[in-house]
Amino acid sequence: MILNNLSCKKLDIVRKSKIDTKEVLYITPISASAIVNIIDLSENEDIEFGVCYSYENDIPSINDLITKQTSEIKIGESTIDIQKLKPLSTYYIRSFIKDGEEIIYGKILQFQTSDLELPAIATYDATSITDSSVILNAKLLYTGYDSILEKGFCWSLSTKPTILNSLILNTENTDEFSNPLNSLLPNTTYYVRAFAKNSKGRSYGNEISFKTMVRLAVVITDSVSNILCESAFCSGKLESDGGEQPAQLGFVYSLSPLPTISSQKINVNTTLKEFSANITGLTPTKKYYIRAFVKNSRGIAYGDELSFTTQLPNLPIITTDSILLHDCHSAKIGGFISHDGGAFVNSRGVCWSTNPDPTLSDDKVAIGNSFGQFSIDINSLKPYTTYYFRAFATNYAGTVYGNEIRIQTLGDCWERKQDAPFTGYINVSFSFAVGDYGYVLFDDGFWRYDPQNESWLKLANLPCYADGGYTSFVIGNKAYVGTGFENGFPTRYHQDFWVYDIDSNSWKKLADYGGGKLGGAFGFAVNGKGYVGGGKTTSGYSKEFWEYDPNQNKWTKKANLMQNSYYEKGLESANNGMLISNVADLFIYNVNSNYWSQKKDYPGETGFRAVVFSLKDSIIVGVLDRNKDIYKYKTLLDKWTQLTAFPGNFMDYPFCFMINQKGYVGMGRYRPEIWEYLP
Repeated sequence: MILNNLSCKKLDIVRKSKIDTKEVLYITPISASAIVNIIDLSENEDIEFGVCYSYENDIPSINDLITKQTSEIKIGESTIDIQKLKPLSTYYIRSFIKDGEEIIYGKILQFQTSDLELPAIATYDATSITDSSVILNAKLLYTGYDSILEKGFCWSLSTKPTILNSLILNTENTDEFSNPLNSLLPNTTYYVRAFAKNSKGRSYGNEISFKTMVRLAVVITDSVSNILCESAFCSGKLESDGGEQPAQLGFVYSLSPLPTISSQKINVNTTLKEFSANITGLTPTKKYYIRAFVKNSRGIAYGDELSFTTQLPNLPIITTDSILLHDCHSAKIGGFISHDGGAFVNSRGVCWSTNPDPTLSDDKVAIGNSFGQFSIDINSLKPYTTYYFRAFATNYAGTVYGNEIRIQTLGDCWERKQDAPFTGYINVSFSFAVGDYGYVLFDDGFWRYDPQNESWLKLANLPCYADGGYTSFVIGNKAYVGTGFENGFPTRYHQDFWVYDIDSNSWKKLADYGGGKLGGAFGFAVNGKGYVGGGKTTSGYSKEFWEYDPNQNKWTKKANLMQNSYYEKGLESANNGMLISNVADLFIYNVNSNYWSQKKDYPGETGFRAVVFSLKDSIIVGVLDRNKDIYKYKTLLDKWTQLTAFPGNFMDYPFCFMINQKGYVGMGRYRPEIWEYLP
């Protein structure tokens, strides 16, 4: 379907006249007043309106009796007075608008004119309405055939009041009269009719209604009791609700007199007549002012003011307990507050120090602000350190400490340090420690590592031809390094030995190694002498074992090894030499008897790249390119114990040495990471 010649045109809204018949008032034997409401009017200028009525036709029209309104026509209510009615007659009436040729009617109402013998009276709207009083107004429209004997008002809480309900007489000798009415209930609807009486009888006017205003409620501040450090119990009474249920009910309080709802307040159930509340969160030793309050639609009312002073609290009662060590850096510490001292505990926690009697001036962790059991994880402790702990609690009265508990943190933990500032391929040739520093020879030269400041310093390089397969040992503050091979020429072995002077940063050549040219030997020092053995020569693996005396710069041959040794680890423990073989064998050399003995095998996976640390009476061993297991060997017990696994990445040929009873491992091939171990 195709639509052509479509157009949009604004549609004008046509207004139509509309009227309604509201009510008929002020009825006498011969007159009445009709209230009509013009709801809307058309824009036609030829418009008139009025009422039509009949006592014969129950659907009156403009063909019946009519009364037109002569005043200006406008939207809203108008009163039309109707005259010349017949007494004691029933009339049907409706409003109308004549809009040009169109007649619009309102609804039909019915009314009855009164007796000619009886008076007629109109009840007007009440004025000056308060919560307990009002002024009633009326007008005597018709006295009847006799003079008025009495007139006044009757009222009730129900419709159609009569003089059998409540009444008040008016003695004014006027047609229009008024009477004040007092002692009314607040927020209550009353129904009123004026009345007049002559000798023929009594007539009632039309009924009106009014509603008294809500009264300001009345409340009493009854008492304040059970006054503690931070709380008090208050009670009050609602004497009068003012005619409606309160919107709010409760107490207001402040440190200043005459508190209002702008001060601190506490609300209660608004349906209660007697109410109470426990006010908390108060400050100890302070004077408070309190008033009950009530709020309704009329406003806010307050009771009398009372005052009270909160008590001085005691210190809390606390104990320190539940100490559980996790590792060398952390522990779980607990406390228990059995009594808050009568005041809010605003802070609680644990404080600690390396000295007895720690306070809040020392290290501390606060947690929560209530009483009862609590615990705290502390993660900043140092290994092998004695600490003193106390739980603490603080309220308004001050801070109190629990009993002191002394603990010593554990070892066997790893901590990652700052990475070495070297990148790419890192091939560690040898490493050792002297005093507070570690020394490492790798592709980029000979360097000193400072673990305290995590810094590196390049030193004088080793002036020898070998660049791998070295052996080394440390006596006092001097390091001894020698033998080895050339990486490009693995059969070119060397037997030269050198000593490094820490103070002068210089190397000095010593007597050549007594076992000839070789590489991959092991070394250690015991009681001021160095020991070197094993390794590989051009003719095969060596079992020879030699002692070096630095005082004489002389090598002396000792008892041969029990098996071939190549790239194995030697170290000193308990004044004996120790050798960890590549196949998990453990040998101990007794320097006094010049004798080798085999001990319990290493329980972990073996290899050429073992990491070893020497302690006073034990050694720690791990092979970090195979797995991350770490074991400790107790020399006197000939026993291995597994320790905490290495947490870093796998490492191939890392450096390792002990400084101040801490082990250091790092720089395995492509791994610049460095780890510190606390045994």
